[in-house]
Amino acid sequence: MTRIVVTGVGAVSPLGATAVASYEALIAGRCGIAASSLELDDAFDARIAGEVTGLDIAAALGAKDARRHARYTQLALIAAREALAGSGLTDAGYEPHRIATALGVGVGGLEAIEAAAHARLTQGARRVSPFSIPILIPNMGAAALARLVGALGPSWCPATACASGAFAIGQAMQLLRHGGADAAICGGAESCITPLALACFARMGALSTRNADPEGAVRPFDRDRNGFVMAEGAVIFILEREDAARRRGAPILAELAGFGASCDAFHDTQPAPDGRGAIAAMRGALADARLDTDDVDYIHAHGTGTRYNDGVEAAAIASVFGSERILVSSTKGATGHMLGASGAFGALACLFAMQRGVVPPTRNLDHPDDGCGLDLVPRVARERRPRVCVVNSFAFGGQNASLALAAPRTTRAQERS
Repeated sequence: MTRIVVTGVGAVSPLGATAVASYEALIAGRCGIAASSLELDDAFDARIAGEVTGLDIAAALGAKDARRHARYTQLALIAAREALAGSGLTDAGYEPHRIATALGVGVGGLEAIEAAAHARLTQGARRVSPFSIPILIPNMGAAALARLVGALGPSWCPATACASGAFAIGQAMQLLRHGGADAAICGGAESCITPLALACFARMGALSTRNADPEGAVRPFDRDRNGFVMAEGAVIFILEREDAARRRGAPILAELAGFGASCDAFHDTQPAPDGRGAIAAMRGALADARLDTDDVDYIHAHGTGTRYNDGVEAAAIASVFGSERILVSSTKGATGHMLGASGAFGALACLFAMQRGVVPPTRNLDHPDDGCGLDLVPRVARERRPRVCVVNSFAFGGQNASLALAAPRTTRAQERS
């Protein structure tokens, strides 16, 4: 089987402006959730968010280019530049038509939709920006990544809600395995913290309303959980075939070993109570990677902090892996829910856990739900160096994705010796 490896990673998150900064803040126990910067009146039940702060986007991208992109695309481009710089992909000598781009996006440029609608209603149709459509449609992030490096290979945007980033990474891996490209720039991005989004998600009952305690708002797997917090961010990976990456001396950060996907076919927003979709996705990732359950040391859970998701996911994990040995944690208590970027962020957390030997904690886990039976790494990071990790991303619509990542083969060989 052709092995696919990660040679670069970049991130912009509520915890930091780089991949390393985001991970280090995560394991240090910091939180990126705070009062929203939006002007919201008392009619908004949820007024907190995980926002990216401290970025000068106009300076990073140029004022003209920045104006032509939705914020999710802006964040993706900044993360991609970090990933490209670390991998050296632009000097790797690949033919442009052999480089693919895939960016998973759950919602897209919602702020552009709101702005266009407001302009039409208040000023008339001729005041709508001519850039509205190319800003708001979700595939434009992948197109912008392609233009960044002149990549002429396949370019696409999986839009599977919260599983979008994981789908983009898994599908890019499959494309490289089957010879459709030699390298891929892939990941997830999201930025839809807008008044409309906060109102819509709150009306669904999906959001935490602990506005007075932002850092304690999201409580994955805790008996007192009451919803997630909207967040934004982008995580980008550079994928290559292992043999080609080693020939050019690229850094081998991890192996992307497997991808599993499924659908619950049950409900618009609730997971199937028997966990069938989650179970199928995890088993699919293991089968694709040719791994057994005993090979896996750590699972980055979807873990949204919602009543329905966490109980079903915990039971599904226990069904596949048992509940005695494996470590499981969710990072959404620290970041909030980055929607289409959340699966990619989970892969980032796994990559650094394998490199640094520290598994991120489940923040705010004070009272684990009875019956979970899992080691959920409560509150404090755990010193443990996983060799194989699984990332779960389970979305509205019952669309599920799981990724299997492994430490580089050279690292595993050194540990055995």
